[in-house]
Parts: sequence; C-alpha cells; structure tokens
Amino acid sequence: MNAQNIAIFERTLFDVTQEGETIATFNTLEEAQQYVEEITPTDTYSFDPNYWKIKQGEVTRQEALENRIYINTAISFAKANGYTVFDVGDLDAYFDVQAGFGGSKIENYRRSIQLPSNFHFKMNDNTHLRVQPNDKRDYALLCAFSEINVTVSGGHLWGDRYTHDYDNGDTGPQDLGYGLYFVGVVNGVVDNITANQFTGDGFIISSPVVRKDDGSENHDSHYGKVYFSKNLKVTNSTFDDNRRNGLALTDVIGAVLDNNTYSKTGLGGRKSGEAYSWKGHLPKHAIDLEAINNPDENGNLRLTERVENVVISNSIFKENYGDIDFYKCSNIEVFGNTFSSGSGGVGGFNVKMYGNTFLADSEASKTAINVKPLVRADGSHFVKDWEIYNNTISGYVNGIQIGGQNQKVYSNKISEFSNNGIFLLNGVDVLIDNNELDSSYSNARGIYNYPVGIEAQNYTLSNNKVAMTGNYGYGFDFKKVIGENFIIDNCHFSQRVRIANSKNITIKKSTFPTADFSKNNQNIIQENNN
Repeated sequence: MNAQNIAIFERTLFDVTQEGETIATFNTLEEAQQYVEEITPTDTYSFDPNYWKIKQGEVTRQEALENRIYINTAISFAKANGYTVFDVGDLDAYFDVQAGFGGSKIENYRRSIQLPSNFHFKMNDNTHLRVQPNDKRDYALLCAFSEINVTVSGGHLWGDRYTHDYDNGDTGPQDLGYGLYFVGVVNGVVDNITANQFTGDGFIISSPVVRKDDGSENHDSHYGKVYFSKNLKVTNSTFDDNRRNGLALTDVIGAVLDNNTYSKTGLGGRKSGEAYSWKGHLPKHAIDLEAINNPDENGNLRLTERVENVVISNSIFKENYGDIDFYKCSNIEVFGNTFSSGSGGVGGFNVKMYGNTFLADSEASKTAINVKPLVRADGSHFVKDWEIYNNTISGYVNGIQIGGQNQKVYSNKISEFSNNGIFLLNGVDVLIDNNELDSSYSNARGIYNYPVGIEAQNYTLSNNKVAMTGNYGYGFDFKKVIGENFIIDNCHFSQRVRIANSKNITIKKSTFPTADFSKNNQNIIQENNN
C-alpha cells in the first residue's frame, strides 16, 4: 500500500485517511497510530536472534559455525524481501569465520558474515560480534565482496588476538585476521563502530583483483563483473589493540577517515626468532596506506594497486607502535589530528600534513614525521611533493626527518626534542622555511644530517629560528654534506654551529654565537652573518 498522504483526524472516533479518503476508523488514538505503523512500508528488518537460532555467549566451534550460517541466511532473507536496513539489535555471539587459505579474498568472503549491495548493517552499543578462536592465518568477521552502497554502523567487532592458536594450525605469522573487510566496495560507509583485538587489521580495504599495469581497472576476471574500491567514508569509529594495523588501505581511490580513534596498535615487542604469538606484527601502524607496486622486467612501475585521494582528519592516535605508514600512496591530506607515535614512509607522492599536534607518549617515541628518500633504478624519486606545515611537535627524539624530491617543511613549531629538531636526508629541491625549534636537552641539535653523509641538491634553509638552551648543543651540525646550491639564509641560531667534511654550502644573513667550519671542508661561503 502506498503510504503517502496518510493522516489521522479526530472526531468522536479517530479516522485514518489516505489521499483524502477515510480508510479506517478507531476508538482510540493509540489504535489508529498502531494501524498506521502496520500499513506503512518499512525498509528495516529487525533481526531476532532467537528466531534465527543464534546461540549467544561462549559456544563450540560447530555452534559458532551455525551462528554464521544462520545470520547469513537472515541477511539473505532480508535482502530478498526488499529490506535495505538490517537492524541487528542487542546481540553477543561468536561466529566461526576461519578461512586459512593464504590470503584468498573470495574464501575469506565465503566464510564471513556477508554484506550485500544497497544494504545497511546496523548495530548498536549492545551488539558484540566475536570471532570464534581458531588456528588459521586468514579470516574476516564482516565482509563485502564486489558490492556497492554498503553501510556498517554501531556495534563492537572482536577478534581472537589473545585466544588465537598460533602453534597448531597454519604456519607463519597468522596476520590476516580482519574485523571488517571491504573487497571492491563502491560507496562504503562505516560509522561509529569499534574493531578490537584482531590478529591482523581491524578494517582493511582492497579490490578483488589487481589492476592493469597502468593502474586502470581490470575487469577481465574469473570472478565475472568486479568492482574496485572507491568512495569510502569511515567516521566516529575506534580501532583498538589490533595486532597488525588498525585500518589498512591497499586499493581504494577516494577515502575520508574522520573523527576516529586509533590506539594500542601493534604492541608487544616480538623479538627476531621468537615464535609468533599475540605480539604485534609488521607494519604495526594505526593506519597503513600500502598499495603494492612492483617494477616489471624493464624497471617500469606496475600500478597494480592504488591508494589515492585520502583524507585523514580530526582523529586521535594514541599508544600505537606507529601512527600512519605512507608506504605506497598519493594525494593524501592529513590535518587536525593528535598523534603520539611516529608517522612516515618511503612511498608517498603529493602528501600534505598540516595543523596536526604531535605529543610523544614518552621519550621512547623516536621521530614524529619521518619521510625517507627512495630513488628508483632509473634515478627518479619515489618519495616527493610533500608539504609539512603548521604542525606542533613536542617531546620526540627527532622532530622531522626529511628527504626526497620537491619537499617543503615550513611554519612548524618543534620543541623538546632530545636529539634533532630537523634531520636532513638525501634529496633534491628541499625547502626548510620559517620553522621554530627549541629544546632544553643537552647535546640536542636543531638541524642535523649525520651519521651518514647526504647529497643535497637545491636545499634552502631560510627564516628559521633555532633556540637551544641545553648544554653542548648545536644550532646546526652538518657532516659529509655534498651540497649543490645548499643555502642557509636569514636563520637565527642561539648556540654554536658546525660544518665538517662537507662542500658547497652558503650561509648568509644568519646569526650564531660561534662557528666551526675548519675541518676538511670545501667551498663554504659566508655572507653578512653575525
């Protein structure tokens, strides 16, 4: 029945009208309202765990397997009958989702709780979906495979990180156990969930098959028609205590990750040679941006996965082994976040990090932002076009390490670093401008490059203020710098400066109390310094 234009009119009785005609009459308003609710179409299916024979609490593996079969049957029923919202409601149950097929995406999906297209899997704060403990490398608790318009909201997803059997099943790291797995999802929305204690990642996004070498979508697949992940939104969610990553993007174009919390990722300190266990497994980052792009036989890069156009904003990162891993990605924007560990990588193009706060968990936190250069066999740079600006960094061993091509670091405030404020690495066209650095640690250095030498082409250090108040510190300390157009211009250093075993460096219109440029240098030029 068309529910448009339904109204209730009060006389002595209560009339229900539709499009101006009375269709029913009741003695009470409550009866009339109930009738309207019954005849009004709804897009929500309310899941009844008792009706669908779900056994809650701790169960046997067979019962957990039946739980997974029964909830999938309920989802299929709801989908077939035109419902677009599946309201799970209050539920605390284990599901057997073990796959163990060495990274087979389709097998993970087949053994998961399966999410269809044009569907909202709706949970609440009393919804707890748990992985039945197992001994397999692979599993996915919730999974969508080549679907469009998939929404997951509310509720708590729990892995088996601490109850997993790492000894008696699949060999190796057993690091591919996922809470939520989107494999080729277009228009995915995840809101207000928690994903905790998974052996792999709390949430991972990929595509069903690899792309063509030029990065275009490859629809010549044995799966038939496939989608490639795009337009993802993850908001108001928490990823806590996951063994490998909190959230991993391996193939997606267009993602907004806003107002989330990432905590205690990858902790445990497994030592080399130690048996695999609950302890953290690499990459061990809150967010891992990790497209796989290997070269072909001619050295040309194969864009078989793409992670592009990602915004990471207004989120909290705390007590993680690492915060953001920029492994292979491009067009990334990071702003308004609070970090406590370190972020960086060796595969980022066109990355902007601005307006963030970095406050180290402890003195053990090493480098707030670490951008390492990577030069390919053909001489081209693989890490380039970063802008790091208007960030506040405090309490790290090193504030920023920077190398690569066309890099800009400006208008940052870096304080209380125990070793180095800015650490220079190999690169071309690097600008360090208008930064404020200060530290009270003894032996700290404002700007530094050693122990390895660097080749620095077109480096400009301008308008920086470096205030070192600890004993034995340096405003800048350069060793083995092979410069080409390396210029220090209008910078102000409160403590001594030093250059050794270097060449082709110009210092002009800068201030420093004392300078030692005497050791094995070539072409060190000073102009109008104080």
